Amino acid sequence: MGSAVARSLNLQLVLAMTAAIVAGITLSTALILQIFTALDRRQDSRQALVAELNIEYRSVLAEYQRILTDLPNRLSVNPTDAIVAAVGELGQFETREISADDMNAQGYTRDQRRDIRRPGYAFVRTPATGSPYVAIGRFDAAGRFEGIRQMIPANATPEQL
Repeated sequence: MGSAVARSLNLQLVLAMTAAIVAGITLSTALILQIFTALDRRQDSRQALVAELNIEYRSVLAEYQRILTDLPNRLSVNPTDAIVAAVGELGQFETREISADDMNAQGYTRDQRRDIRRPGYAFVRTPATGSPYVAIGRFDAAGRFEGIRQMIPANATPEQL
């Protein structure tokens, strides 16, 4: 009987240990699965955040590239409007339009004819007879040179221009 009781106790101990080990492994597995699920959710939220930041970064980068490529246009200067306003401050003035073909007859030098063809370029001329005037190039919508606009103030001296 002693050996039957010992066998029965050994069997009960083995069964209890097996149940405890199975319960421990099951709990450990459940805990590990829960941890991995939480880590996976965190990783998904991080990936979503990174994707959102990448989209925002790309849009900001595209905006900066657009600004950078537009920089030469922002830095270009065409002082024609400022020159016209300054001559207008001197008082009344007469405006004459001279075609590109008539420039030679008006007595413009070769350098003046070349320079006036540049947008934004103007100069003061003091003819032998008559009043001094400001000469500004005229351009069509496509930017092609059409002629000269002469702005002749009524009572201006060359020093005022």
